[in-house]
Parts: sequence; structure tokens; C-alpha cells
Amino acid sequence: MFQPETLNAQLDAVSSDPVRTLIIGAGVAGTSLAALQRKRGRHPVLIERASEHAPAGYMIGSLPLGGNLFHTLDRYGNYLEASCDINAYEMGDTHGRVIRHFGMSEIFAGSGDFRGIDRGSLIDELSSGGAVTFDTTVTEIEQSAVDVAVTFSDGMTATFDVVVVADGINSSTRNLVQRPSDLTTFDSKWGGWVVWAPAATHAEDTQAQDTQPPGTYSEFWGPGRFVGFYPVKNRVGVFVGGPRHDTAAGPAEFGRRFRAARPLSAPLESALDALAADPDPFYWEFVDHRSARFAYGRVVLLGDAGAGFLPTAGVGANMAMDSAAALDDELSRTGPDTVAFALELYERRRRPRVIAAQTNSRMLARLMFRRSRLIAWCIRVMMRWISITAALGGIRKVIERR
Repeated sequence: MFQPETLNAQLDAVSSDPVRTLIIGAGVAGTSLAALQRKRGRHPVLIERASEHAPAGYMIGSLPLGGNLFHTLDRYGNYLEASCDINAYEMGDTHGRVIRHFGMSEIFAGSGDFRGIDRGSLIDELSSGGAVTFDTTVTEIEQSAVDVAVTFSDGMTATFDVVVVADGINSSTRNLVQRPSDLTTFDSKWGGWVVWAPAATHAEDTQAQDTQPPGTYSEFWGPGRFVGFYPVKNRVGVFVGGPRHDTAAGPAEFGRRFRAARPLSAPLESALDALAADPDPFYWEFVDHRSARFAYGRVVLLGDAGAGFLPTAGVGANMAMDSAAALDDELSRTGPDTVAFALELYERRRRPRVIAAQTNSRMLARLMFRRSRLIAWCIRVMMRWISITAALGGIRKVIERR
């Protein structure tokens, strides 16, 4: 958990650091970087626009390239305790019939663990009692040759050697340093709701149909509909979605239309039951953003602020943690006078990898999010024969690419 702290106290602590660092945004990316810097004995100022710690969020498939960061933090055991093992993946149609079931060992052998964890628990494990100032944003950034002057939302001002913008896919802070033309958008035109169900519900349903054990990611998709089951510790994240002009009818009506396409398997019925029971389900628009640059002098965009991910490849949080580790490394080997050069090195190091992963997630979106029954049928036929290395090859490339 975070330790709320005043901005003045954080500014006093960072004043003696070799590189005075401000991190804007206490999400996965910002909290990862703060934790790594603090592990080195530094005191980065971490601010968050939310008024308090709100662990509500969504489920994350934590790949080795992200989860292995906990080895550096000496908290890998805590991370394992807060998550669950993911050992298989299956896909099926929107009646709930399973087409293929893959074991994950071939994909992740030798690289680390694949874990399911909810976003709130992940941030709790990353923060580990670290300081944060809530209800605070930045309203102005002015760079000089020697530092960055920042104005906070309460009117206070301070100077830093480097400013890290990590306030998410809808970042407001990046607008202070980049031109509007620097940001491009990809819109899948799909979206849906994230709800939670008890883990036992999914396990019992799948065992009753002899389809899979717990610890399996399940995705059922077809023309105009998608349902996914993503286990985390003690519960299952459920996603129900479709084209946004269909989901605009609201969860109740969308669920009613979904049920009209009977027969549905017990897991799909349980997903629609969970959606109907949630009074305020979180709606996720499948839209991403890409910045033309990550580094702007002494200011750098980290995580979704620089390249936001669709959930189709399940790598957004992992890339954020991996990028945080790379940025921490560059900042550890620079001084106040060479920060801008260090951020250029970071961009050269990370941008090709991040953009390749984001492009893969877009490609999967174009494949999965279709209304055409013919295309859906062709994909189902293909999936009956494709190997796991081909089916999940994009994720494997992300893990292996250096």
C-alpha cells in the first residue's frame, strides 16, 4: 500500500538526490519506476491525481518481462502470493464451445512465471509503503538548459532535473510538452464491460463440462460478441463486449441480446449473470494512443502516456514495468547535466520494442473484432489446426525481443 505524504515532505527528501526526479502518475508505470528508484536509495517525488488510493481496476496477465521486476525489488515471493498461476489458454465460439486448449509451458519455458493478478494488488505490491501525494497534478512545465520548473495544481512550484509523465493513456500532462500532431490514435470501434466473479464459479462450471482446470485464460469470440475469463487470486475477471454501437444499448440490453443467441454454455451464462448483477460495471473502450516521441528534453513519457495498449495482446502493464526498469537503469547512470542525453538513449532502447508490441496488439484487434460470420468461421477452422507457437507467437516475440 502507498503511504500518503505531503508534497513539501517529498520535495525536501528529493532535494539531496543526485538526479531530482518527479514522477507524475501512480499507476503501474509510475509506481514501478518509483519503487526501483527507491530501491537505489533515491527519493523521487510521486504524485497522483486521484484523491486516494483506489485499487479498483482490471485483471492483468503478468508476463515474465514485467513480473521479473519483483526480483529486483526483493518482493518476488510477495508477488507470487498476491497472484495465481496461469498455465493454459483456450479459445472458443460465442456459444461457449471450446475449439482449442493450449498449455503455456512451451511459450514461457525458461523465461519465468506467467501470473494472473488484479491491477490493485499489483500496484500494492509495487508501492510497498512508498510515499505518494494524492489529489495533485501538474499545470505547467517550463524547461531550461539546466532544469525543469514545474507548477503544481495547488500553485506550488519546484524545479527538477527530470520529469517523468506516467499518468496513463488519457494523460493530460503530455499536452504540456508535445504538439497535438505528435499523438495518433487507433480505434477498434469495440468495447465492453469488466466485472468480477468468484473463482469457484468458473472452476465448477469448467470442470462440469470437462473443459479445463483453474488457471486457464478462456476467450470466446465470434461475429459481434466476445467473452473472456481471466483468473486472478480468489476471483475471475470477466470481460463481455462487442462493437460500441451495440454496447451503447447498455449492459442489460446487450446481455439480453447475447442470451438470445442460445444455446450458451454454463460459463457464458455465468459471465452474463455477473454482468447483470454488477450495478456499475467498468466500461473499457478499445482505443489506444501512440506518441511520435517519448523524450522531450528533460521530460519523458512512460507507459501508456507514451504508447497506450489495447488489451488484445495482454502486454500493456508488462511493457510499462519493463520500460520503467529500462528508464531506471538510464537514470542511474546519468547526472543532472546529461539527463536529456540519457532520455534519448532510453527512447532508442525502448521505442522499437514498445511499438512492435503495440502493433501486434492492433493486429490482433483487427483479427478478433469482426462482425463477419465468414471471417469468424475461417478463424475457427484455422484455430483447430494452428500450433501454440503460431497462435501466441506475437506474445513470444515480445518476451524474446531485446
